[in-house]
Amino acid sequence: MRKLFIVNPHVVMRYGLALLVMCYALSTSAYEKTIEAVYTPDPNNPTSTTFVLLTPGEGKCSLSMYCNGALGLQLPVVFESAMGIDVTANASDPRQGAYFKIPRAWRSVMLVNNETGSQAELKVRAAAVGARYVLIQPAYELSPDGPTAPNYGHGLLWQGGTWHESVAPCFSSRLWYLVPKVHEFFWQYRTSDTCTKKALFDIPGPFIYNRVETAFEFAMPNPLDMEPGNYTASTLYSVGPGQDFDFGQLMLPSDSQITLDFSFVVNGALSVEFPPGSHRAVLQPREGWQGWLNSGRKPPALSAFQNFKISASSHFKMYLDCQYSVGTDCGLHAESATQNAQVAVDTTVSFAAGITLSPGRRAAIKVPLAQGIHNAVSFDIDGAQVSRGASMNYAIKPEVTALMVENPGSTYSGVVTIVFDIST
Repeated sequence: MRKLFIVNPHVVMRYGLALLVMCYALSTSAYEKTIEAVYTPDPNNPTSTTFVLLTPGEGKCSLSMYCNGALGLQLPVVFESAMGIDVTANASDPRQGAYFKIPRAWRSVMLVNNETGSQAELKVRAAAVGARYVLIQPAYELSPDGPTAPNYGHGLLWQGGTWHESVAPCFSSRLWYLVPKVHEFFWQYRTSDTCTKKALFDIPGPFIYNRVETAFEFAMPNPLDMEPGNYTASTLYSVGPGQDFDFGQLMLPSDSQITLDFSFVVNGALSVEFPPGSHRAVLQPREGWQGWLNSGRKPPALSAFQNFKISASSHFKMYLDCQYSVGTDCGLHAESATQNAQVAVDTTVSFAAGITLSPGRRAAIKVPLAQGIHNAVSFDIDGAQVSRGASMNYAIKPEVTALMVENPGSTYSGVVTIVFDIST
């Protein structure tokens, strides 16, 4: 029987086995937004490394056809130029008009596991900007002979026409809301971080941007390289002239900072499949008992071997829980023995390529396991591993076996619990 365990963030899987033998940063004026994402392994697509964003997109990016996966955020920030825009000043200086510079370069943000302190790099960059500009009087009154339709005069106020036209290197997907005093726009950025529109006529103040929105793109870390658990991080963007979000020299914001808080969850999955009857292992000579009994030779080593399958999406640990203990090993006990009643069993595990010892990513071949989580052995995975072959080996050394036969007719037994641990 096979079981899949998906956990957040702690799971310990125990496999009990009976062994038998005879004879496991902040501002008081700041917009703050928490962005949540989760990774959960998919048994049907074990190589998937996709985080799912739980925070819904806002504004134009809530419509999936517009933002190519970027997360839209509506900002409760109003920008205002009390003096408006002077056409002469704007002609020689783009910053004296409609000027939009966003933090387009990738920014590294380190996600930190809340329990272990391990880190993973998330990259963030802005991808779009939008708002409604609001005029103090109808656009068709600000240009000579301004028309009243179809664009209410807005197309005559700016070089290149309305704000969904001629905004290279930005691009606009469509014409949004437009009335005589209000023009809504949404610009997406490709390579450049700055896009502008020059005024062709004086724009009297106050000139305002409201309903401001932006969008962020993320380069996610690989969850298969992360420990399961909860991760948090925070990054701050400044707002205003010369800052991260810079809307020109004239447009002054009502808020000075944008803080993005990140809350990521990495779930882990571990599936172990032992064949039927694996709850019991009988230790005996490799060639069987009869050959040894007939030969009169010294007792050989005793051993048992079990194959199993493992599927894992994250690092894990293994250790043993013992009914009887001999040092850090599990032991077997014979009630009827008059001497050497308790003996140690060497328990080892081997994994196929793709699951390696940590640290160092060494081959995991006959790795000794010991009792207790403080003796846990850590394993790394190279990508998600599905139904990988593995084996358990149990052995009693020849010198120990020799002591056991001093109690003829005794049965040595004990329970070994193999613990697969993906807790952090």
